[in-house]
Amino acid sequence: MPNISLLSDQALGEGIAKAGDGLGFETYARVLASAAVDTKGPFTIGVFGEWGTGKTSLMRLVQQRLADEPNVVTVWFNAWRYEQEEHPIVPLVGTIVRELERRHSSKEQFKKGARSLIRSLRAVAYGFSAKSKVKVPGFAEIEASFVAKDMIDREEKLTLDPLLDRSLYYEAFESLSAVRLPEDFRIVVLIDDLDRCFPDQAIRLLESIKLVLSQPGFIFFLGVARQVIEGYLQHRYATDYGIANFKGHLYLDKIVQLSFFIPPNLARMKAFSEVILANLDPKVGYQLKDILPTIAEAFGGNPRAIIRFINNILIDLAVNKDLAESATMEEIPIEFFALSRCLQLRWPEFFALLLDSADLSEKLAKLDGKQSYNIVTSGEVDQEMRTASVFLSDRDLKALLSSGAGKSWLTNGDLRIASINFLRTQQRISPVEDIYEAAKKRVQTIV
Repeated sequence: MPNISLLSDQALGEGIAKAGDGLGFETYARVLASAAVDTKGPFTIGVFGEWGTGKTSLMRLVQQRLADEPNVVTVWFNAWRYEQEEHPIVPLVGTIVRELERRHSSKEQFKKGARSLIRSLRAVAYGFSAKSKVKVPGFAEIEASFVAKDMIDREEKLTLDPLLDRSLYYEAFESLSAVRLPEDFRIVVLIDDLDRCFPDQAIRLLESIKLVLSQPGFIFFLGVARQVIEGYLQHRYATDYGIANFKGHLYLDKIVQLSFFIPPNLARMKAFSEVILANLDPKVGYQLKDILPTIAEAFGGNPRAIIRFINNILIDLAVNKDLAESATMEEIPIEFFALSRCLQLRWPEFFALLLDSADLSEKLAKLDGKQSYNIVTSGEVDQEMRTASVFLSDRDLKALLSSGAGKSWLTNGDLRIASINFLRTQQRISPVEDIYEAAKKRVQTIV
């Protein structure tokens, strides 16, 4: 059985990042960690970015920066794991309690305050005797359940009197707020994968945090694709309440005091590619060295998308080698798989144009490098080349086809066709033919 080592889709510091950062997040992590230590709280920092852009990686680096701080307890909470919970605040509070209990300190002042905090948080997490629905100005309705007598240290039995339940409910919050920790003590809670939860559950958790845990010393980091939450809020207020012009970002700003957006990664793709290549077999890495930064940019600099792309072509290569050994097909270099897959996924219309033409690839290969794809739309240029010029105004596509691997892909018809046929017959993503037919219709409308 051949050795096939795929790249792990983990955050920096957990998987491939052992070979280095690659995304330049160390500076951001250092600054945000310092802000968490120096800010009294309660305070919430939103780490915003699209899927796969590095929110988890950045927060993990912040967590690592805070690990050796003597007066900081860091809590990592994956919201997605608990999205089926009726009250997501319960597992969150339980996780905070666990980390507080694991942390030891020689400061008696801290020990005393921590014991009171743990006791109050335990009551929040495990209390389900007094149940009430409370509307908080500016927030949606939140259902909360607490053992109020545990929270406020009283022995009265809970009754069915809703007025008494409501009174105990508010006193429970006062008891939690009364806990006093040292001024320099911080509880930093990093909440990941909020955007993987159903939006209504994510909102419920955010509101619960604002309601229950907005306490001195608490610093929250929220990793989320902001537009997911904002879009859900706007849709809900429009459909449920008839408020068409509701602004989701204003609602979220009530919860988040600092919005930190993941910076664009495009400028860092060369360094990130070097991290990936360092984790590949040297022979494979050597073949991809020249084109991987260009491919990475073609995928918008999205680290997760790039890693998944690499894993796919590694499997392509392994399947091809196995079939080649049984003489079922010829052996195909990995850069041909990389070019074919990249063109198919990133530029499906252009890929369809190449599939539909017997000699367009050879025509493009003959163009001079720097002047290459500045094709004028004069009568001397055939319709096929004129259509190609529309696509080749794309800088990333031009760079990919102008590379050494790109030239080889264009000129070596046998290997190019073999890699495309491999996608047709062996691939594990949506069929080439489906992409081709849809793209071909679009090509017909261009020029």
